[in-house]
Amino acid sequence: MDLATGTKSPYLPHAPAYLGLALIAAGVLGLTLSIWQYRWTLRYLWSGSFSSIAGMKEGGMQSAALAVAILLIAIGVFAFCAVLVRLA
Repeated sequence: MDLATGTKSPYLPHAPAYLGLALIAAGVLGLTLSIWQYRWTLRYLWSGSFSSIAGMKEGGMQSAALAVAILLIAIGVFAFCAVLVRLA
């Protein structure tokens, strides 16, 4: 017990930061898996009888969704590193 203020010290003071790290890592992992599934689905659509309605050419995988996902992964990795450095 802290005698100056009469309050107890926190039980797990770094728990919110560790939870934040876990949530950031889960988000980055989820986005990475989503990109992998997106690419797999596009390859499936480009093959066989779906190629005429796939919506994109096989040579280019440029898509706004893919660009946003990659940007969010970069932001997530930066946030993870920033929280990790702050904990150390």
